[in-house]
Amino acid sequence: MSKANEFKKWFSERMGHSDPLKLAKEAIEELECELKILKSCSGKLAFSLQRIGGTYDIADDMRKEMNNAIDDFLEIQGDSDIVIDSLERDAKRYRFLRQADVHSINNGGIFAGKTPDNVVLNGVDLDDAIDAAMGESKDEK
Repeated sequence: MSKANEFKKWFSERMGHSDPLKLAKEAIEELECELKILKSCSGKLAFSLQRIGGTYDIADDMRKEMNNAIDDFLEIQGDSDIVIDSLERDAKRYRFLRQADVHSINNGGIFAGKTPDNVVLNGVDLDDAIDAAMGESKDEK
């Protein structure tokens, strides 16, 4: 027999209880009611936990997919950074050639030229010659 049941039996067998004892009995009865409510809710709680667990599994799968996507993006971004660096170096080299002095052929240095004309090209002339050699018109730029 539980202590609560022992107390209730003892209480019912005696008369003239003090107020503290009456409060104790009422407290036990309230706790028993609350326990019954909790027990009745336990099935619902178990069901909800199963649903939450399923939802957690879905959320965990989504988190894993998101992490994989982020990893893929960072890898692509790293590759993109390499490509961008390469393009920037090429652009810097082209700007260097574009700004070359047309007298570089006589003075020495690095320059872009056109044969058989044997002329140094720079600026817009270099742009146009490269575009023509690549088969692009000014409209395609």
